[in-house]
Amino acid sequence: MSNSPRPIVILGTGRSFTSVINCMIGEHPNLIGLPETNIFREDTVGALLQLYSRGRKRRRSGLLRTIAHFHDGEQTEATIIAAEKFLDAHSDWSFLEITRYLEKLTAPYGSVEKSISTCRDTTTLARVREAWPDAFYIHITRQPESIINSMQNRIDDALEQGRATGLNKKLKKFSLDDYYIHFTSTILDFMDTLPLGQSINLHGEDFLSDAPTYLKQICEWMGLDSGAAAINAMMHPENSPFAHLGPANAQAGMSLSFLKNPAFSGKPVTVKPLVHGAHRHDLTEKQSTIAHLGSQLGYI
Repeated sequence: MSNSPRPIVILGTGRSFTSVINCMIGEHPNLIGLPETNIFREDTVGALLQLYSRGRKRRRSGLLRTIAHFHDGEQTEATIIAAEKFLDAHSDWSFLEITRYLEKLTAPYGSVEKSISTCRDTTTLARVREAWPDAFYIHITRQPESIINSMQNRIDDALEQGRATGLNKKLKKFSLDDYYIHFTSTILDFMDTLPLGQSINLHGEDFLSDAPTYLKQICEWMGLDSGAAAINAMMHPENSPFAHLGPANAQAGMSLSFLKNPAFSGKPVTVKPLVHGAHRHDLTEKQSTIAHLGSQLGYI
């Protein structure tokens, strides 16, 4: 991996501040915060392209924007088309080969990777560990009921605005409680396998309420410059080349709400107490599991 800094992998569920924190850390002078490349989701580039075809093409946006940016120095409809042709031509590449290629493109910067799909299952996380055995891992958490409520509000807005074709049918089979339990349990089980010092758990609410302190601590943990100039650069996620909506054929790559307003507000984020406390006896099985996970992560 040449002399670039060790990669940083941000783990977390959706709606847990991973986009803004990714871009903030990625603005360190020695790092680059990538959009969601999803490169560990499948064994090969071809399988990834097939998975994210037709109605799921938006999930290619992060990888396409990354390649367009480093190949051509800009993200336009034309450079996105060129990036897609490049991936098609290298569809036989394994996840290791596309990872090594991105490392060459981003050198001498260290990559900050935050694809939510990385946390999907143990197979995906195993691919990350195989590709980057010495990576740093940051598990960004948020009070679980706040995550679930935020995701439900986002779904409701999408349905109301007609931006979620077919979502009503999917919701009948989809439980946000199940989503949170599965992803969080998968992350915690994986974190337990890592050597001491290779990972940290971080409350997103605490980070956003006192970002300079936590950024300095993260830099010191990773052995990077933690001086005032580096920290000041990291306070401006809007300066990331990916912190804006992409061209029409690859708009996404991160949270759309973040991409529309990427500047860091600096406003404290309130941590709400768990409505379903872990010690209550009138909870459903899922509520009890969520409450215990929240308690395990330090939310009471």
